[in-house]
Amino acid sequence: MEATLPAGALREAVAKLTLEKAKGAELDRGPRIPVIGDFLLAELARLEDSQFGRLPEKPPVEPLNALFRSELAEIYPGAEI
Repeated sequence: MEATLPAGALREAVAKLTLEKAKGAELDRGPRIPVIGDFLLAELARLEDSQFGRLPEKPPVEPLNALFRSELAEIYPGAEI
C-alpha cells in the first residue's frame, strides 16, 4: 500500500478499512468514506482520459480470410471455396 497510496488521510482510511474487513467487522456495504470515494472518482476520471482499458480497433480480417481460402484451395484443388 505504501507504494500505491501517498501518506496521509487516504492511506490511513484504507488501512483502517482493511483492518476492519480482516477482523470481519465490516464484511458488507458501509457508509461512504469520503477520502476513499473522492480518490476513486478522481482516478476513474484520470483513467477515462487515458488509453488504459480501451480496446484497440479491430484489425481487418479479410487478409486472414484470403490466406485461409488460398490454403484451402491449395489443399483441396478444385473445391468451391
